[in-house]
Order: sequence, then C-alpha cells, then structure tokens
Amino acid sequence: MTVSEQPTLSVVIANYNYEKFVGAAIESLLSQDVPVQIIVVDDASTDNSVEVIKAYADQVITVFLEENRGQGGGLNAGFEHATGTLVMFLDADDFLLPGGARTVLDHYKPGAAIYHYRMQYG
Repeated sequence: MTVSEQPTLSVVIANYNYEKFVGAAIESLLSQDVPVQIIVVDDASTDNSVEVIKAYADQVITVFLEENRGQGGGLNAGFEHATGTLVMFLDADDFLLPGGARTVLDHYKPGAAIYHYRMQYG
C-alpha cells in the first residue's frame, strides 16, 4: 500500500448528558499514535456536556444539536462531517485504548463494509 492509499480514520462521538465521561472519550482519541479526525456531537444535553466539549473545540469538530434526535440522529449528524476512509462510532462513555486507532487502520481491507472489535471490560 502506498502513502496515498493509506486509510484515514474519522471517529464520531455522540453525546447526551455524559459530561462526566465525554472528556475521557475525547482524550483517548487525542492520545492515539496516529492522526484521527474527531467529531463530537452533543444531542441537546441538559447537563454541562456542552462546556466540556467546547474545551476541545480547537482540536475536534463540534456539532451542537438544538433538539434531541436520539443516538442515531446524533451519529448521523456526525457522519455528515466525516472525511476518513473509515468511520468509527464511539459512545461518549467509552474510550479507545492506546494503539486502538492504529489497530483499526492496520486491518483495513478495501471493500469491507464493517469491522467489529471486542470490547474490553475493566
């Protein structure tokens, strides 16, 4: 695979009232050892999630929905901004382990429609 054929990864985080967790989800993506496009969608949270997300506005793409659309609506809103070869959806109360983005990119196969990875419980 040549440099121009290297896949890229966009990660969409859909958030609703997870102010206690969304920062850790974002940090886990910012700390990856490969570049990742990070899109954080707030689905009209009523807690302080928006303030947490805004603290990362210079490092991530932010989407603030004015009315709650549910998880699917939030993911779709984020997907509209994704430019990566691959798009991953991450819940706001989850995080990506160190090296996770590289693992995803290293297993890229053109034409594959979906990848599944095991969740690790702590």
